[in-house]
Amino acid sequence: MLAAWTGPAPILVLPGNHDRRETYAAWRDASPDAPVNEAHRVGGFVFLMLDSMIPAPVGQRIDPGLLTEESLGWLDAQLAARGPGERAFVCLHHPPVDVGISLMDPIRLTEPEALAGVLDRHPDVLAVLVGHAHSACATSYDAMRRPLPVLVPGGLASTVSLDAEPYDPITPELPPTFALHLVGDDGRIVTHWRSLPAVGEGR
Repeated sequence: MLAAWTGPAPILVLPGNHDRRETYAAWRDASPDAPVNEAHRVGGFVFLMLDSMIPAPVGQRIDPGLLTEESLGWLDAQLAARGPGERAFVCLHHPPVDVGISLMDPIRLTEPEALAGVLDRHPDVLAVLVGHAHSACATSYDAMRRPLPVLVPGGLASTVSLDAEPYDPITPELPPTFALHLVGDDGRIVTHWRSLPAVGEGR
């Protein structure tokens, strides 16, 4: 499905808690023995895609995330090697902060202070882009001695509802969403979220 995309921009992907590293690594022509981290340069930006998956035994999955020392060293080196004025997004599956949902907060990124330590050395990172929460939201991460935006799109297959909402904790009743990030010349980000028709509701 991803290979069939013919749109004007590339599709950038990274693994999450439902994936198998060996399968993902084979698809990316990478070694399954280490996190699969990738850097992509698009439109004057660099997207640093971090593998925060914790490998699990076959037939199981581990839902929280972790960035290994190897991944954090890779991120530090990639940020340090950027060209003059090249702006970066740091991307990973697991949010490094709570998002206010009791189902998701216990399974976010563990040891987030290690990521903050790297980001503190690179104060021009624009934002952290994550998934995992299945709920479109925005928050901040106190790295780099300033609040850094953490931007989360909604779920595609399902939505994780807020604790007070009248839905099942994981519900197909709410539509899929996506986020559109507009970046100004000054680095200010404006994010718009849009809903898509649910499956069976037309195009």
